[in-house]
Amino acid sequence: MDRLTRRGFLQAALGMAGGGAVSGALGCEGAEALDRPTASWRARHLRRPVVVVARDPGVSEGWQVDEARLRDLLERAVRALGGVSDGREVWRALYGPEDRVGLKINGLAGIPASTHPEVAYAVADALRSVGLDEERILIWDRTGADLKRAGFDVKGGSRGYACLGTDARGVGYETNHMFYGSVGSRLSRVLTRLTTAQVNLPVLKDHGLAGLSGALKNYYGAIHNPNKYHDNNCDPWVADVNVLPPVREQSHLVVCDALHALCNGGPGFKARWAWDFNGLLVGTDPVAVDRVAWSIIEARRAEMGLKTLEEEGRPPRWLSTASDEDHELGASVLEEIERIDV
Repeated sequence: MDRLTRRGFLQAALGMAGGGAVSGALGCEGAEALDRPTASWRARHLRRPVVVVARDPGVSEGWQVDEARLRDLLERAVRALGGVSDGREVWRALYGPEDRVGLKINGLAGIPASTHPEVAYAVADALRSVGLDEERILIWDRTGADLKRAGFDVKGGSRGYACLGTDARGVGYETNHMFYGSVGSRLSRVLTRLTTAQVNLPVLKDHGLAGLSGALKNYYGAIHNPNKYHDNNCDPWVADVNVLPPVREQSHLVVCDALHALCNGGPGFKARWAWDFNGLLVGTDPVAVDRVAWSIIEARRAEMGLKTLEEEGRPPRWLSTASDEDHELGASVLEEIERIDV
């Protein structure tokens, strides 16, 4: 199939005159279309607070990623998450051939501290393996410039997958604000018009104000006014943004890119504080993923002789807010989260 352009994806997804997403399922040549399991299967296997930390010291060398090893690492992580022998069981539990799946990357900091394109491609190919047509997969972020800085091809599509920013012609933000708690924001039309489900692809790194730039904060890239929500270590705003229905309802899976991580000085790249973690953090509970990510960053900070985030006055306090009765986004107590190391 020809590589997709931004215009081609928009025409297929929107039917521009009506502005609504096309819902008919498309076939996937060469891929095995598998039936989705029942809701009870999903509840039994995927709704507990489990975070898989999968690592392979040979998955990258410098900035070069061994894509074969990365795909194997992703497969092993997903299998461990679902307790299954075939990762496709998990993918088809979360995404069906009728979905339009957005892969929300984090590209603000450029190649050294952004989602690796190879991670996005590995996820996209895994979705194709369970019957999702490539025309139903969209790699996206706040702007086209952010995507380019991270190494994605916005103009021609990336590895056959459409790739665009909210600032692309014909996309933009909704006219009306959506409100929850202290947040009032206009959401990206990628979320409200183009997609029905997301794979959240954040980066394991420190954040100078929020303490942590992870899964929940990645959706600051889906609102028009993130600059307003950074006081008090971004609490409660990170949690409030993730309760907005299009964010909450589409958030099915987190695959945190931890190939190259940052324990201090983020969200921009600081070579002194970067290290090769060579891993992925995978889970369906974004709060739990972020809580485990926080523990990994703190462990590295201790090795480097740095103060804790609490001691520096910037703990990710929004994690506790995200798990309270007004948000119920996931588990924020480390002892209540099952961590599986692969």
